[in-house]
This record gives sequence, structure tokens and C-alpha cells, in this order.
Amino acid sequence: MCGIKKVDCALLPPCEKTVYSKLQRAHFVSIIWGRADSADPGHGLDPLQFGWSKKNGCCSPEWFLGPAMPDNIFDDVDSGEDITDDLDGDHLDDGSNSDN
Repeated sequence: MCGIKKVDCALLPPCEKTVYSKLQRAHFVSIIWGRADSADPGHGLDPLQFGWSKKNGCCSPEWFLGPAMPDNIFDDVDSGEDITDDLDGDHLDDGSNSDN
């Protein structure tokens, strides 16, 4: 265990939903920049259709759509064993060595 180093989760690649939202926002900005010579470069564009959400009147990034993890992620974790069967004291190991 002493050889295991900490992992910086920021170095992991983003999931597909996050990349998709990020690409939508980048595409929106590139459209605005492409229309920079017009009087209203954002005319006809809805930022909510390009990975943004409105909160308190300001646009903020929508990191990804949907749940962060599947609802059934912990369904198979239960081993099915009933641990209360071993709580009567007969099967518990108190740490003493009875062979000595």
C-alpha cells in the first residue's frame, strides 16, 4: 500500500457528456466571433441551445446533461449474505489464539 501514489482526478479525461457540452459552448463562441463585424453578432442565437443555462439572469456553463452517474450503479454491490446470522457470538473471533 505504501507504493500507491495519489491520483489527481483533474488529469482524467472528461466524459462524453462533458466534452459534448464544452464543444457546444465553443461552437457558440466561434459563431459570435465569426459575426464580430456585425452590429449584433448574437442576433438569432439562443445560448441555451449551445450548452449554457440561465441562473439569476446570467449565463453559466451547463457541464453535462443528465445524471452524474447511473441510478443502478450500486445495485450489484450487495453480496446477498445476511450478516446478522454471525452476530450471536458463536462465530465471532475475539482475537485470542485457542491453540496455545
